[in-house]
Amino acid sequence: MLFCELLNFRWKFLVHKTATFHTQKRCIQYEKRTNKIETMEFITDNLKEIILAIIAISAVGIVIKVRKNKKSNKVTQKKNKVGGDMAGRDINK
Repeated sequence: MLFCELLNFRWKFLVHKTATFHTQKRCIQYEKRTNKIETMEFITDNLKEIILAIIAISAVGIVIKVRKNKKSNKVTQKKNKVGGDMAGRDINK
């Protein structure tokens, strides 16, 4: 659209009829090309929003799962021996 406005402004001061005719023809061809490009969208806006919502929900689920695993209160005891010393006490006595 800006291209057509610039051409019309440029030829506005000329009186020659063929010049204005050619600029109008160029504008019509340009608008036809841009309209074809705009109508050739394969994914509509609603479908884009649905896909983005699914991606966001799955990302939130993954983040919650990872944080839950990191912050769980798991206690691991290394080299636990039955009847041995635990926490500084002797169980066998």
